[in-house]
Amino acid sequence: MATGFDARAGAATAIAQRLGSRQDAVLAPVMALSAAVVADPRPLQFGGLPMPSEELLGDQQPMFGHLMPTGLGLIVAKVSIMSLCGRLRTVQKRLEEMEDEDEEAVMNIEVADVLAPSRHKHEVSVWKGFGRNLRVGVLRDVAIVTTQRIYERLAMEFFVDKKMSKSLVKNVPRSALRKWDRFADQSVLLYMQKVGACALKAQVMFWLALFTVNQAIDTYYTYQEAQHARKKGADVNAAATAVGLHRNETFVNRLILNALRCSGACVLAAVGAAIGSAIKPGTGTTLGMNIAPQFVYVFI
Repeated sequence: MATGFDARAGAATAIAQRLGSRQDAVLAPVMALSAAVVADPRPLQFGGLPMPSEELLGDQQPMFGHLMPTGLGLIVAKVSIMSLCGRLRTVQKRLEEMEDEDEEAVMNIEVADVLAPSRHKHEVSVWKGFGRNLRVGVLRDVAIVTTQRIYERLAMEFFVDKKMSKSLVKNVPRSALRKWDRFADQSVLLYMQKVGACALKAQVMFWLALFTVNQAIDTYYTYQEAQHARKKGADVNAAATAVGLHRNETFVNRLILNALRCSGACVLAAVGAAIGSAIKPGTGTTLGMNIAPQFVYVFI
């Protein structure tokens, strides 16, 4: 049975073809697509063609839901906070160095030099480089979430059954609240075990996506370093070392370190979710799942 979209597209094509000339016949598909998009505007997906709305499973998120205003706003807010916090640490370190070198120079620095956006070019301004960091951070986060969505759909389509598919896209805080009603009366340890297992499966795709994007970025910069070394006429061995072709393989070492950190962070996220849920299901789950992975840098 033809859908409203197909009917509008067919009508527009027929009108264009009745014009009779070869040029109009060539333009018929374009007119059909334009009429269909105007009459039935749906999210444009791969290839720029309007596709039917995908059927989502359980807590699964839309493929490009993170590119909607709300999703992008959350990404921008998160990256802005992280960028400013990182810059604050850098500024604090720089002020300590300046104090050791010349204490009087630090006394001449005003609060506005550090905090005012209008003085972003000042050496100790927290806004210095903020625009570039924001752009890079947003692009990185968008790439991570997009990669995660692709991995989820590939896994659900080709590798796992429907039950496991639901586990891969499950909203862990909501699941923790539901599990609290079922298992809290039986045993807190049983409840933590259930939440931890749920969080581990639900976090796998995110950390795999993070590993992929981090590795792609590292590969790009490694290639650029090797090209720069060759252009400067450096020794062939130096260029080869840059891309990790010798025994002391810096690139391979970074790859292994990236894999270990992402794997460890995934496990710590599950542990953090279990502990946080035992304290306060929902809010504690979210905090534990996001804070615990940071401790991976202590061990690896």
